[in-house]
Amino acid sequence: MQPPSNSMQRVREHLRVNWLNWPPLEPVAGANVSACLLPRRNVGTEKQGDESKTKAHPVRHNAPERFPGEGMKRGVQRSILVVDDEENFLTLIKWFLSNRGFDIATTPSAAESLDLVRKRTFDVALLDIRLGEGVDGLSLLESLTERQPGIKVIVMTAYPTVSCIRQAFDKGASRFFTKPVDLKELSETIKSL
Repeated sequence: MQPPSNSMQRVREHLRVNWLNWPPLEPVAGANVSACLLPRRNVGTEKQGDESKTKAHPVRHNAPERFPGEGMKRGVQRSILVVDDEENFLTLIKWFLSNRGFDIATTPSAAESLDLVRKRTFDVALLDIRLGEGVDGLSLLESLTERQPGIKVIVMTAYPTVSCIRQAFDKGASRFFTKPVDLKELSETIKSL
């Protein structure tokens, strides 16, 4: 097994800090997502006689909550296109938003995303600015809004700059997130668009 990448370590830390009752994950697209997460432990106190002993025990996970109505707007399921070159992030975001009732399509490249946009329409697009293939998310943003003028675009990056944020909004972005993204806030933002 390969050591986790720096981005995966950031995802683990984000999940460890922000999600107290993280449910066990089912494989998504053949990837074992649970193996990427840190084991969760709570510290409990057990009394034996007059002495107190502190003992670590695993957190009991409940079944994952499903929010089928969250992905709906005016009774129609919202479709979301996610473009990011990090496969781990795509797997996580697909799992998270699918459980909330959104129709998710993910792709690691700009070319594939443009093919998807030709085939179907999307309500919202989540774009990473640095796609790692010579095409940046800002030029993809322009192409998407030309092909689908009604699409709402959320731009994400781990390397925000003032000029980058300004360019994103000038080219039609609705929102801007800095990675690591707070998934709960992202879900609320998508619902509000």
